[in-house]
Amino acid sequence: MDYPYRQGVMFIEDLFVARRDNSNGPGFLPGVLMADGVVKLLTVNGNVSREDYQTMLVDLGINGFVGRDYDQRKENLFPNQVSLCVGTGSLNSAGDCLYHDLSSLPQSSGGSILNSRNRLIAIQNGGGRKTEDHGKRNAGLYLNHPRVRDFLRQFLLPLLPTPSNEFAEWSTFVGSH
Repeated sequence: MDYPYRQGVMFIEDLFVARRDNSNGPGFLPGVLMADGVVKLLTVNGNVSREDYQTMLVDLGINGFVGRDYDQRKENLFPNQVSLCVGTGSLNSAGDCLYHDLSSLPQSSGGSILNSRNRLIAIQNGGGRKTEDHGKRNAGLYLNHPRVRDFLRQFLLPLLPTPSNEFAEWSTFVGSH
């Protein structure tokens, strides 16, 4: 798959920059993947030692680890800092997995994947399923899938303050009006 956007990492000091199009509530408002295909991975960069990373690659069946390349990549991504990577993504045929071309250091699962309007569309859950995707393609759980919306309706809505803009937006998104 070819992606029209080249990945870039932009570091931000204040998460408000990424949330400027959202409510003043404590979290992101829900959204869907837009026609432009733009996705943004907002995460705290992982911090894995060279040795642990090499072991993880071997466990995945990936050989040819080059320590110098990992050190350079790690240095460029500033471990333990918040980053916002901008790229493109697409849904799998089942519509529950958002594949994207954003690469981050290991242990970044759980990061927020936003659309071009800074709405939450997926939760980062790691590399693609194929060994050859490792370090090139990642995947996230797409929130606008019926089973995921059912889960959010049951477990997220009860946690949100009512009445609030956040509750209203998420209620509409999960179909619980």
